[in-house]
Amino acid sequence: MSEAVVMQLKKMIAPSWEFGKELLLFCGMGALCGAAVGFLMYLHLGPFKNPEEAGYATGLFVKSGVELGFIVWMIHGVVLAIRRWIFGSKNRSPNRHANRERSRQS
Repeated sequence: MSEAVVMQLKKMIAPSWEFGKELLLFCGMGALCGAAVGFLMYLHLGPFKNPEEAGYATGLFVKSGVELGFIVWMIHGVVLAIRRWIFGSKNRSPNRHANRERSRQS
């Protein structure tokens, strides 16, 4: 493969990699929160009678935590999109009005 193709692939993969890392971070944090809630319930209620019930409850809390992480990630994405729509992209300089005035004067 030529260098141009490799550079194109890197440009295409970079945003997807950031997207995936962020999603994994939010879902992982949600899974940890779900496991923590399950552990606190275990401490409060005591051990289960059957090991199957303990496994089911653990899976339920971790799955719910992952879902919570996904929902928080979606809200995060929507808030960022709205912020970009209202205030503009991050690439704009903070003095864009002053720069625009200078360009009109010259």
